[in-house]
Amino acid sequence: MHRIEIPVKLCRDNNSYKEAVIIFEDVQYADISFYEPWGAGIYINEVNVNDGTDIINRLVEYQRNSESFCLSILLNSDDRINILTSKVIYSDIQK
Repeated sequence: MHRIEIPVKLCRDNNSYKEAVIIFEDVQYADISFYEPWGAGIYINEVNVNDGTDIINRLVEYQRNSESFCLSILLNSDDRINILTSKVIYSDIQK
């Protein structure tokens, strides 16, 4: 289905949290490292968005796709999730 869903918990100031999901549609490429050089990690340290040039240059069939971008998520383990996509949806989970 070329779709990835990542559930997240967003911490608030009062130590409570809100659950949400980040949905990637029209996914063309994804890679996840599992090196865990700093130990197992579950926290997101950083999120970057770029034009995906480094990935697109390796994938000949996507070199002319100007609608794609790469979202890169750095975990506290120093592992990274890279997703080349053209659509990202954020949705709160209602309880």
